Amino acid sequence: MPNASIVEYFGKQTEYRCGYCKKDDTNYSHGMWAHVMTPQDYQSLIDRGWRRSGKSGKYVYKPTNNMTCCPAYTIRCSALEFSLTKSQKKVLKRFSRYLSGETLPPTNSEDKVMDTIFHDGENVSVVAPSKGLKASLNLLDITIRSSKSAENNPVPSVSKSSVSADSVKVEKSVRLEGSMDSQSCERGDIRAMNPNPRKAKEIRIERKKNKLLKKGVDPANIQWKKRSGTQPKSLEDLITISESACKKFSIRTVKADSPEFKETFDLEFELYRSYQISVHNDKESECTQKQFKRFLCDNPFPDSDDIYGTYHQQYYLDDTLIAVGVVDILPICVSSVYFFYSTSHMNLSL
Repeated sequence: MPNASIVEYFGKQTEYRCGYCKKDDTNYSHGMWAHVMTPQDYQSLIDRGWRRSGKSGKYVYKPTNNMTCCPAYTIRCSALEFSLTKSQKKVLKRFSRYLSGETLPPTNSEDKVMDTIFHDGENVSVVAPSKGLKASLNLLDITIRSSKSAENNPVPSVSKSSVSADSVKVEKSVRLEGSMDSQSCERGDIRAMNPNPRKAKEIRIERKKNKLLKKGVDPANIQWKKRSGTQPKSLEDLITISESACKKFSIRTVKADSPEFKETFDLEFELYRSYQISVHNDKESECTQKQFKRFLCDNPFPDSDDIYGTYHQQYYLDDTLIAVGVVDILPICVSSVYFFYSTSHMNLSL
């Protein structure tokens, strides 16, 4: 295994096309071609903001964030401090029920909260409006149209004694002129509908403290103890698959240049091609085996017997390949490169 990296430094790249916002001359970065790069050197580079590019697995670049149109920042997750969110636990439990034979409803495209968009070999995350915001906007739209129809078809007059001051205030608040964008709704009117949203847990704690104050007890002097027996389940507990499961699920991790990977190359490529065309609207002419190999198989890491390098994590359901995660295993981290999946299994929240 070579002890040194061999790179061809291109220097500062200025005013070229941005893969995110699609502007022609607003992207700035520094780049180099890595003919050979040790995992240790690449680890040092990504700790300083460099990344392997999606255009080619051997091109390494660093955005000039104070000049480029769309700055890019590293997202890190400490494996030892990782804690599952409530939504992640729901997905794992739902997947476990699916393996046990439960039928899941088809995925509604409008319910997708986050999608990863691939532009010119670069990744960007886009967050869709929340369901609560959509519901509030729909409510406002109904109210606006109702108020307009009321102007065209006036209702019979009502005596002043039967109309309260509160109802007059509500009527004034929903009589909106012109169009209202989602930003103004989120900033003002939606907050007015629920000015102080709080979690049920916070309300319970406040109620408990008020009871203690009435008894003359200072809540600050109370040591709040967690209930024993309600320890949260670990990640291992949630991903444990029952031996009696109706469906078989397995993950195979193969090195990108291994014989095992070469045996499944065509299978992976067909899954990748289908994903790019269906999810990212790529043209069929753009999704070639050459492009797939250059993007997700080629890498600058030298051949060696150690564990470092580029790996493909293959997710199988009943011996059918449904997803692939490409990662770089480095001395002190695992770096995510790309993830693609079968669009017919979108209801599994892969």
